[in-house]
Amino acid sequence: MKKIIAVILISSFSVLFGCDDKVERRKELESIETPKPRTAWQSGEYTNEFNDSTGIRFLANTTVFFGKYSSSATTNSQLFVKIFFDKNGTASIRMYEDDLSADNLKRHYSDKKYIAKIREGNGAIHEFEGFSSTNEIGFPGGSKSTHGMTITEIFSSKQNLKVHIRGERREIEQYTFDITEAELDGFSTALSSMGYKQSSPVK
Repeated sequence: MKKIIAVILISSFSVLFGCDDKVERRKELESIETPKPRTAWQSGEYTNEFNDSTGIRFLANTTVFFGKYSSSATTNSQLFVKIFFDKNGTASIRMYEDDLSADNLKRHYSDKKYIAKIREGNGAIHEFEGFSSTNEIGFPGGSKSTHGMTITEIFSSKQNLKVHIRGERREIEQYTFDITEAELDGFSTALSSMGYKQSSPVK
């Protein structure tokens, strides 16, 4: 009889403690935050020479775009690309030659004006004019392509894109890179959060 009572008591404790473990485990799982969706774009602020914030915000790709570049000195060398957008939709493209280090950021362009062609996944080709500065090629916000779309509208369309940029006078200087649909994820939402308003509905 004593053995039977002991078995019952042990079983009761096991059930009770087992329930407690399940309750605690459920609470632990419920306390874990649902992961936030990742985005391929992130906003930030430019800083001055003292590393103080200027209050000027930008949006840039978090994953580097890869491609090739050619010039009078090389052909089809490795290219790394970062694109910065401001709240007006201006796109500033920075090229890194051979590897993604500050030393390899291209700081001199042989042409003043550059022609960019962007081909969408549906085959449509858009052409834009841009201008070089110290370390980037800028394409003014609001400028429309031959198909009547801005760069921000093209990026918001969420299609695979192929970008080709060449000098207006020195056509030997060329840059080509791809942007996948996944790499455009979150672009439109992130740009809107900076105060940018799309001029026409995104297709």
